[in-house]
Amino acid sequence: GPQLQTTLYEAIRHDGTTTTFDEALNLLLGDDGASLGLTYEVVRTDGDGDQVTASETLVLADEQGSILTFDDDGPTQNVGLAQGASADLLAMEVDETVGVDRAAPGETADGNGDDGAGYLGRSTTALGGGGLVGLFTASGDYGQDGAGSVSTSLYFSGIPAGGELSTNLEATDGGAIVLQMDGDDVVGVDGDGHVVFRLEIIDTLDGPQLQTTLYEAIRHDGTTTTFDEALNLLLGDDGASLGLTYEV
Repeated sequence: GPQLQTTLYEAIRHDGTTTTFDEALNLLLGDDGASLGLTYEVVRTDGDGDQVTASETLVLADEQGSILTFDDDGPTQNVGLAQGASADLLAMEVDETVGVDRAAPGETADGNGDDGAGYLGRSTTALGGGGLVGLFTASGDYGQDGAGSVSTSLYFSGIPAGGELSTNLEATDGGAIVLQMDGDDVVGVDGDGHVVFRLEIIDTLDGPQLQTTLYEAIRHDGTTTTFDEALNLLLGDDGASLGLTYEV
């Protein structure tokens, strides 16, 4: 038998919330007392042509409600790691030596060119292809409501808000180093409350890069026969990690 059919050709604005994509919006009429109805009419005619007509109307829509509901559409967004992307591409080595690099007898120093005013050493990544953003892929669609805007951000993740992460590092003068957030930067802070090093995201002509700046010497207890040995930053809390997050 006959059925009702509704076909939507253009997107409808749903202003109720921006946190849900599939919310429903009912068709309501704006004129006082107005209604949209579906009427069924029957005309009965007898043998000599006399007629009687009767009808009944089912209200489909008025000021209070309707049978017509339109679900919203929403945008889609995917973010992933680019092919070949790895944290190894962000490796930075900072030398605490000021001036000519020093080596013990029989050891070969690997050079020191990261000195600067106000710090012991500084290292900055040099990623091409958009800098840090090039490590990620992003794709998405605005949906049927059309283009709006896209915003992106890069930030450090893993350190609890207002908290800290323990590490394997110690300052030569200041003791154990923990990681804390200082605004958008990660700082290594010793037991005296001094900032020993800072990890930050900086803007460059090649795009955002990571930069590590060392302000105080770090204790290297592995050996006394080499001067230029390297010590990796490791986290001391089970399951803890420090990450670089790209958000779109």
